[in-house]
Order: sequence, then C-alpha cells, then structure tokens
Amino acid sequence: DPAAARRLVMAEPLRWPPGRRVVYSDLNAMLLGWVVEVVAGVPLDSFVTREIFRPLGMSATMYRPPRSLRGRIIPVGLWHGHAIAGEVHDQNAAALGGVSGHAGLYATGLDLARFAQFMLRRGTTAQGTRLVRGGAVDAFVRRGPGNRALGWEMRDTTSTDNTGHLLSPAAYGHTGFTGTAMWIDPARDPFVIVLTNRVFAPRARRPITELKRVRGAVAEIPDVLGARDIRSRGLEDSVYVDLKIDVAAEREKLKKEFEKIEKELANIDRQLGNDSFTTKAPAHVVDKLRTRREELIVLKAKMQSKLDELG
Repeated sequence: DPAAARRLVMAEPLRWPPGRRVVYSDLNAMLLGWVVEVVAGVPLDSFVTREIFRPLGMSATMYRPPRSLRGRIIPVGLWHGHAIAGEVHDQNAAALGGVSGHAGLYATGLDLARFAQFMLRRGTTAQGTRLVRGGAVDAFVRRGPGNRALGWEMRDTTSTDNTGHLLSPAAYGHTGFTGTAMWIDPARDPFVIVLTNRVFAPRARRPITELKRVRGAVAEIPDVLGARDIRSRGLEDSVYVDLKIDVAAEREKLKKEFEKIEKELANIDRQLGNDSFTTKAPAHVVDKLRTRREELIVLKAKMQSKLDELG
C-alpha cells in the first residue's frame, strides 16, 4: 500500500541535525520527491517528464515503462526461473507504486548522454533554453562533507573505485545498486555512462567490488580515446565519433544481421510447422531446433533494441 509506506517514511525521526553528518538515505530522496509533488501540484513522474525529460528530448526516460517496451529493458531479477524486466528492482520504490524520488526511473544511454550535456551546459537545452539557473547547478555539485553534494557524489581523489584516476577532482556523478553509473567532469568536459544489470544472477564472488573496478576502468575511456571539448560538439559526435563508431555503417551492419536472423527463424518455423518433419525427425533434432528458435527470438529482440537506439 503506497499510502501506508509513505506514512512509515514520514514517521521516521531525524537522526542527525542538518549539516552535522552525511548519511546516504533513500528516505531523504523519497521525501524530496514528495516535496516536489506538493510544490508543483502534480505527481513526480508527470513533473519530471514535463519539465526535464521532454525539453531535453529524453523520450525513452520514464517511470513504470509500458509492457510494449519490456523487450528493450534488461532484466534485473528472476521470478520462478523467469527473467523480470521493466519492474522496479528497489522494494521500497515498488511499495510506493513504482514512482519515487530515490528509485524507479528507466532510461537509455543516449538519453543519459543528453542529460549529462545538459549539466555540462549548466542548465540549458541544446537549443539554448534555460531550464535551471546556472547558479543552482553549481549548488547541486558543490562538494560537501563525505564527498557528497546535492543529489550527487563528488569524485573521491583518494580512490580509483568507480571513477578511475584520470577524471578531475571536479567530477561528480552517481552510482546505482543495480549496476549503473554516470560521471561528469565539468573541468574537462567528458562524461561517462555505465549501464549494467549487476544484480541479475551475479556469478562473481564479490560482484559490487568487481563492478567498482569496471566502473573505474570505463571512466578512463575518454582519456584513452583522446576525447576533448565534447561540449562544443553535437550529442552524436560526443557519443559516437569519440568512440570511433560510424553510425550509418553500424546501422547497416545490424540490419543485415537482423535480416539473417529473421530468415533463419522463418526457416525453423517452417520446419517445426511441418507435421511430417516433427513426426519423422529424431527427437534431439526437433529439440535442438526449438532451442535455437528461442535463442533467435531473444537475439532478434536485442538486435531490434540496438537498431532503435541508433535511430
């Protein structure tokens, strides 16, 4: 019951006077979301869509994605052996109906890149429309106790966990329990986005330790590739050209692979739809075809997601 869960949070007493100690708490982010709803007079998901996501062109960023998008969402858990995708992993956010200030948001790498550039432009859209005052953005990322800022974490220069050692001390970002991270370096302009499903059947003995190492390595990619002055170029340049990817060629390559998958799938469907074949063929051959068909369906969905991402 979302109302009951909300009452529990609101009844939680203040543990420390403001400014005395840093405690990472989901409850505070939940409360902030409710403050936004009261001030704006609309639900949190409606507010952020209207005031942030839509103006920035973040059309694939949302709470509670519809079932039609489930094929594009990586699973983060299993239920009776079946992969679960599109349902918020955080139990508190689930109890609050899937919309909360601390969890529940879904996005793509491309949309997060748009948001990172919005932050690098200190609150303006690519067209120059100001959504947030520059001074407010500066306040969001001002280092406080414990390397924390307002909603962001500042780079810990004493550790390479999550950020590597090449980002500047001014870099700020956020990490997610399920295996996500975003780091933005306003002093040098690069931004780094990592999206994984670390919580999905982890096989590493210490998965969060491994994830921190991976995040740190990925954060150094802009320096390895010689990325510079990202802000002065377009979004497509910063995301694709710096990574030495020809988008048109990549799209064409994916289309050809997609067509091959469709042809193989159609051929298997013809064979399995032939009663004479399924009756006379050895059982292991039929089972192998059915297994291959399931693999191709999954592969086709992933390929379609990649094509959608490239536009």
